[in-house]
Amino acid sequence: MKPTEHKPPIEKELIAHIRESLVEHEESYQLGAWEKFNAPEKKLRPFWLPFLQGAAAILIIGFIGFLILNKKPTIEQ
Repeated sequence: MKPTEHKPPIEKELIAHIRESLVEHEESYQLGAWEKFNAPEKKLRPFWLPFLQGAAAILIIGFIGFLILNKKPTIEQ
């Protein structure tokens, strides 16, 4: 169908019916919905995050300890 051609009446009726049903549709309000929307959500941290943080801290402390304690004495002449 070319853009300049008119649509058959069946398609116009269908479009009009869909438009009317969408315009007339209204969701019912649930009590407390706005308060729930405005309340900040409590974010749950993954259970493995503290273990990962502990492992990272141990690695950093171990690396710093290795650098401090692994100083080889220099031979002076």
